Amino acid sequence: GQAKESEDAITESVMKMTRAVAVAAAICVSGGFAFGAAPGGEAICDQPWIFYCDNFENHPVGPVNFWPAQFKSPYWDMGPTQNHSLSGSQGADGAKALQQTYPAGYNYGAGFGYQTLQNGTADFWIRLYVKYSSNFTQSPIGIKPAVRIMTGSWQDTGRATLDFMHHMWGSWKPIFQIERTFGGSTMNYNQNVGNVTLTPGQWYCMEGHFAQGSNGSGTIDGWINGTHVISYGNVPMHNGNPGPAHELQWTGHWNCDGESNAPCPQLPQNYKPEEQYRWIDAVAMGTQRIGCLGTPLPPNVMPPAKPKNLRTQ
Repeated sequence: GQAKESEDAITESVMKMTRAVAVAAAICVSGGFAFGAAPGGEAICDQPWIFYCDNFENHPVGPVNFWPAQFKSPYWDMGPTQNHSLSGSQGADGAKALQQTYPAGYNYGAGFGYQTLQNGTADFWIRLYVKYSSNFTQSPIGIKPAVRIMTGSWQDTGRATLDFMHHMWGSWKPIFQIERTFGGSTMNYNQNVGNVTLTPGQWYCMEGHFAQGSNGSGTIDGWINGTHVISYGNVPMHNGNPGPAHELQWTGHWNCDGESNAPCPQLPQNYKPEEQYRWIDAVAMGTQRIGCLGTPLPPNVMPPAKPKNLRTQ
């Protein structure tokens, strides 16, 4: 897959060059990021410790076409050519869900899209739901995760890329993967405290906690349907300057297409799977654990406002 990995890098590079201009233009047109929870949004979105929230109920069905910012969901830097769309019938929370399409015949998968976070933190939690179509075949190399979380800006040489619930070597057991830009290394963190294997056609609640320390390392934890499956300490994350969660990268690459320029190990040459899908829903990020859908809302952790206009007797 070296040729396809190069294509992946070039695509990412082009998107990076145009992102700043596109985001700035979108903010100017829309008048900035919207405030106030939208109808149909998840109740937890109103909590002040939540800095990202989207259950896709307020986006239009059809291709993702540079969606404008909504309450706690920034502008989507993604055009209609990237094989990402909104399904109106597959939602885990409501009717709608983000759909990543892996086309029949050419299954390198969906492209790239980005959202630049506004209030991300260096110690954060994420919760989302994932479902694969019942005919889904995992790539023998590995598919990109439901979402990649970038810490620090693109100009920060100490940033890290956190692949949340990644799949490798055809396995249905999701893992974490961390790519450290400053060292050029990538490490896989397998399930080590629990054991959950996904079944296509079912929704799964995925949770993660990433806590960066000041000494360059941190801790990572992951849960699937409430089962603690991943827990590691002293994980190298940065070069001593922890960066906040800065960007979400939505990507559905399958990383091989069975052809001679990107052969799929353990699959016949010119392997052509049928069209298949991954759906994502109920995405939220914050500074404390969010829990799966149906979890009672935690207490508001923000201090109460100071009283005003008090009179003394």
